[in-house]
Amino acid sequence: MGCGGGSASSGNSSKTLTLGNIGWAENLAVSNLTKVLFEEDLGYEEVELKLLDVGPLFQGVAGGDLHAFQDVWMPNHKDLHAKVEDDVEHLDPWF
Repeated sequence: MGCGGGSASSGNSSKTLTLGNIGWAENLAVSNLTKVLFEEDLGYEEVELKLLDVGPLFQGVAGGDLHAFQDVWMPNHKDLHAKVEDDVEHLDPWF
């Protein structure tokens, strides 16, 4: 899920992102790949990876503290998603 409140950049200030990371092996790979792509190919100055438990990851995206969390596991995370569904955009599976 991704794109909570806030924006990646504002005006001429630096472009930064904070991505949630659950610490699972595949999420470590995806998050670090995303970090490299955003920093090296898309011009972001900093992409921070923030390690959290799954509940705080959903809340962080919904509240705008995180820009995205890339390892939503449906249907297992259905209840967590239901609590924040009005404040996040759940993107279609991509891998």
